[in-house]
Amino acid sequence: MTNHPIKILLVDNQENYVQLAQHALSSSELSCDIEVVDSLRSARHWLGKNQPNVLISNLYLPDGSGIELIEQTKSPAYPVIIMTSRGDERTEVDVMKAGAIDYLIKSTDTLQELSHTVQRVLRKWRCITERKCFKTTLRESEERLRHTTMNLPGIVYRFYIHPNGKMKIHFISGCIEKMFGWTNDFLKHDDLFERFLAGLDKRDYEPLMASVHEVVATRSPWEFEGRFIRPSGEMMWFRGMSNPSLQEDILVFTGIVLNITERKRAEEALRKSEEWFRSVVQNARDVIMVLNDQNHIDYVSPRSRPVLGYEPNVLHDKTITTYLHPGDQTKVHKHLTCARVYGEAGAPVEFRFCHVEGHWVDMEAFSIHLTAHSGVQGTLMMLRDITSRKQAEQHIYHLASP
Repeated sequence: MTNHPIKILLVDNQENYVQLAQHALSSSELSCDIEVVDSLRSARHWLGKNQPNVLISNLYLPDGSGIELIEQTKSPAYPVIIMTSRGDERTEVDVMKAGAIDYLIKSTDTLQELSHTVQRVLRKWRCITERKCFKTTLRESEERLRHTTMNLPGIVYRFYIHPNGKMKIHFISGCIEKMFGWTNDFLKHDDLFERFLAGLDKRDYEPLMASVHEVVATRSPWEFEGRFIRPSGEMMWFRGMSNPSLQEDILVFTGIVLNITERKRAEEALRKSEEWFRSVVQNARDVIMVLNDQNHIDYVSPRSRPVLGYEPNVLHDKTITTYLHPGDQTKVHKHLTCARVYGEAGAPVEFRFCHVEGHWVDMEAFSIHLTAHSGVQGTLMMLRDITSRKQAEQHIYHLASP
């Protein structure tokens, strides 16, 4: 039942059946507003200006077929009931295929039950409409999900581990060709996990399986980095992540796989660069220090042992001023300030640095500021022991004196 009368368009040119139908609907508890027309043309004219809640039409009309009222719109906004006084099973099939919700053979009994038929059809139509709405919402949701997964930096997947130990990939999003080098045809195969394992670098097979078995035992979040060999022979690094959940005795991994090849290459390049830098620093003749803006020593090379007598960890985090001769502190501070302001200090500075045994060591330093350099922040000082040079200069001075 509705709050407003049900608007019914009745299309029929057989007067006796029209009267029976009107009487059956009017005398029922169903509140109806019935409009009667007797031809296809009149029905189309009325439908051009109005929309019924239910359309009831005779199959055979003077100027056409009632089916044409269904076919004129791809998706009618109201249910259609087709009636005929003569018909067979084939006719019923054709009518229902065309989109009618119900099909009636005209008789006194069927017309007397017309109000119940209308109510049944309206309930069915409501279910159809709700189902269409649900399908539309679901399709839009799936499209949003597809668009989201297609624009993610990796692949979304769903992986099941069954109680019998069988492992299977049940879902994998797009971009598999870009990441794994697989075509979309691979998604049709039932053995995606086996194919993935076949492409896995042999060095990573056992670690991967061990990580999965650990998750099975602990139910902890899963994360793994490994190498995959594409069909082209190219190697890529991937990172898989998931937070598994148990669903009816099945352990379900829903997560993402990222291509981390560029990151791994950058890490390898950085590692080699650090090894090279470490080798240069450790084998350099000069003492190398990195000072922060407060002139505290953040780093000192191992060369500090033979030159100054200090282990590097002893000098770490100490202010360099502590070890400078009082007469040299001002010019060293000016030298460091110049390096921070201009990027480099220009001319080197000479000063005296206190040896661990208490005597002064003559040093010469050149400084550059490294704030803009990746991974290094501070002022780099390269200190050279010039004690021998100073002694030679002093000796020459004495020889030259009268």
